Amino acid sequence: MDLEENVQHIAFHYLAGLSIGIIPLFLSNVIRNFFDGQGFTRITMIITVLAVPFNVLLNYSLIFGNFGMPKLGGIGAGYATGITFWIILIISIIMTFRIEAVKKYKLFVQWVKPSFKAWKEQLSIGIPIGLSIFFEASIFSVVTLLIGNMFSTTVIAANQIVISFTTLLFMIPLSISMAITIVVGYSIGGKKLDAAKQYAFIGVLGAIGFLASGSVFMFFFREPIAYLYTTDPIVVQIAGQLFIIAIIYQLSDASQASLQGVLRGLQGCKSTVLYRLCFLLVNWYPFWIFISSLYESWTLWFLGWNYTWINRGCNWILSSFTGNLSKGKS
Repeated sequence: MDLEENVQHIAFHYLAGLSIGIIPLFLSNVIRNFFDGQGFTRITMIITVLAVPFNVLLNYSLIFGNFGMPKLGGIGAGYATGITFWIILIISIIMTFRIEAVKKYKLFVQWVKPSFKAWKEQLSIGIPIGLSIFFEASIFSVVTLLIGNMFSTTVIAANQIVISFTTLLFMIPLSISMAITIVVGYSIGGKKLDAAKQYAFIGVLGAIGFLASGSVFMFFFREPIAYLYTTDPIVVQIAGQLFIIAIIYQLSDASQASLQGVLRGLQGCKSTVLYRLCFLLVNWYPFWIFISSLYESWTLWFLGWNYTWINRGCNWILSSFTGNLSKGKS
């Protein structure tokens, strides 16, 4: 990315600090998914709540240099997050020994021999889910990298404001999606097909309803929301325009996320991955190759950075239709 030198310095060292927590992040995710798979989602919530004060304290100390800590600025946020991941792992391991409902499984006490059959069964479900998440994340990662090469720091800042807030809103539909996976999986395992259908319907409707309300809120308060992140009026103006375009894909985003939760509960993940890959290859990446070829040409002024979000919205709308299609085939 063609960033300003000080921005590049902060970004590089932020990632360096964050990297110290990657391994504990992976390990704690396995434990968290074990808790969630057993229906003990409250344990995950408790762990997260316990970790928040540590994260706030570490950020406050390392960013501003309080309590005898070095003043690292934005770099300190990376180290604070990396250390927090270690704290989450430690708390998760402690929970496996302290919670009665989990102690009976004797995690980290009674070890079993590796089973290739079990690995194959897990990977047959896990790899499609992982690829699906990767494809989703790559959309935002690729666009951030390309925007960094094509536009100014002001546009990058506005783009990140919109991504940050829309991601915050998306946490509720994502949580609903995870809950749908659990209850639909339990219902299918218990041969309660009618209950599975009800859970799926209520979950999808709830996710869409929440983001519909969030879209109305974003439309009327888009500039005040942007001012929560910055005081630069130019950044706020650009972010306000991007918020309007982001509203386009909110309902489809809720739809595709919740439908993926249903499909995971049904263990029907492969078709969704194939559809998502096809749309990325046919719709998303060719679009950006075309945009990149027009960089610094007059046509770029016509397309503008607004169209990056329009195309993103179209991609999510198409993804929601593929979710319905693959749901029907599973």
